[in-house]
Amino acid sequence: MISVSLGLKNYSLVKISITSVSILLLCFIFIGNQAYAQWPKDILAKDGTNITLYQPQPESFVGDKLSARAAVSVTPASKEPIFGAIWMDTRVATDRTTRIISMVDVKVTNVKFPQAVDSVSMKKFKTLLETEIIKWDLQMSLDDLLATLELTDKEKDLNDNFKTEAPKIIISTQPALLVLIDGEPKLEKIEDSKLERIMNSP
Repeated sequence: MISVSLGLKNYSLVKISITSVSILLLCFIFIGNQAYAQWPKDILAKDGTNITLYQPQPESFVGDKLSARAAVSVTPASKEPIFGAIWMDTRVATDRTTRIISMVDVKVTNVKFPQAVDSVSMKKFKTLLETEIIKWDLQMSLDDLLATLELTDKEKDLNDNFKTEAPKIIISTQPALLVLIDGEPKLEKIEDSKLERIMNSP
């Protein structure tokens, strides 16, 4: 009877432990989903203009300093949306347990819209964004941030190694034929002739 009782007790402890771990995992998943669910963000200005900010894409992450860009759309009252982009610098606070980063002291460094948007309106949008963004609790997934940065670095390496030099231009002032040669010319004398033939030419 005693051994059976202990066995049931141990079984209960294991069951409780598994349940506790499951609850913790669900909490982490919920917190992670919360970071995704807040994007895009909407700002409604006093004049009825709606500004939508989409999830920022990181460009650099050094220490606790993050530089990112984000797509943005501006929809004046009763008009079609205008799409553009903003660049921002921010400090981040990282929660290593939930793998979530929070943006702190966000500063909008640049705003770009099509030529249809005048400089006065762009300045207005920039001021509005700077004023409103600091009021938000902006969060991102740390794992997504690191994965995006890795992809950005690979793209940068490809761009750095991409050759854009202009090809060599050969000009002839008389009739000529371009002959392709594989490496250094290998000449062979043509029998009964003063001519030579290039052997390594297609």
